[in-house]
Amino acid sequence: MTRLVLMFVFTLLVCSISFIACEEDSTPTSPTPTIPHELSVTDFSENSISLSWKLNDDFIAGFRIFRAEADGEFSQIIQLDDSESRIFADLNLTEGTLYRYKLKTFQGDAESGFSNIISATTLPAAPSDLVVNRISESELKIIWIENSLNEDNYEIQRREDSIEEFTTRVTLGANLNEYSDIDLTTNTTYHYRARALQGEASSNWSNIATGFTKTDTPIRPENLTAELRSGKNVELKWTDVSDNEIGFVVEMSPSDIQGWRGLDSLGTDTEE
Repeated sequence: MTRLVLMFVFTLLVCSISFIACEEDSTPTSPTPTIPHELSVTDFSENSISLSWKLNDDFIAGFRIFRAEADGEFSQIIQLDDSESRIFADLNLTEGTLYRYKLKTFQGDAESGFSNIISATTLPAAPSDLVVNRISESELKIIWIENSLNEDNYEIQRREDSIEEFTTRVTLGANLNEYSDIDLTTNTTYHYRARALQGEASSNWSNIATGFTKTDTPIRPENLTAELRSGKNVELKWTDVSDNEIGFVVEMSPSDIQGWRGLDSLGTDTEE
């Protein structure tokens, strides 16, 4: 019996498979911080400007505020590490100067874009130590300390003692510190104040100073009366309405044609 031997030849094909491992980045991508909006000026003085803005985003660490003087370049002036900040007061500024502002938010290394740009001009410095000197019965001189370096004009306002509202008496040029008010009414009290002007801006008012145009000549006494006492004695009385006399002279005349002669000299504020 013949045996059929079947031989199977197996060829083992060995394939080498290479695997390329890809490591996935586990660091989360940070969103871009939101841009603050509605940046505005809420108040300003001769040396400060106050800002406010709005932001509806909790995913920030704070704000970076930038400032430029006039047409100059912006530079960061402060970083506010407070996500809830919505106001800022810029202090120690120069009077009568234009400043521009913008700001952005930040979170880590990420920053938002800039907000809108706003501008404000600090007020000129107000004059101070205003005083009034009497020159004559119809002239007063007003003197003040000039504190502004950028004013265009000075405005002087005046009111009489019997009037409540001030009105502008004169507008003067720059770099002046005195004004003579003439043609005034005798024996009248006047009140003055001054401020610096720069373009459409004006400083705060100075202190109010008061002057009085009293006459050099004493006001004559009024309501003179004579009452005969016993014998040859006559008692005289009058009303003293002057505030600058140094005394009174009493004269008498025996008749209308014999003339007057001095009878006595009395001290100030005497009325009999």
